[in-house]
Amino acid sequence: MPEKFHYIIPASPPSADIFATYRITHEFHREATYRQELKDYYQWYQEVAQQHQQELQQMQREAKIFRLFLGRRGYSSEQ
Repeated sequence: MPEKFHYIIPASPPSADIFATYRITHEFHREATYRQELKDYYQWYQEVAQQHQQELQQMQREAKIFRLFLGRRGYSSEQ
């Protein structure tokens, strides 16, 4: 029985450099992911803001057309 365990050598503990490298890699990945998500959010926000500007301009044009039909008796932006 002791002959079987003769070749088993306990593993040495991992060096601290391995954990430091892992930590730095993990932090870098987390930062890269955060920046990409932030970039995606800014792009989405810019697209939505542009869409809202277009919708506002369309509503303003429609309001001018309605005022023509109302003969200036209805809503007016000068009030």
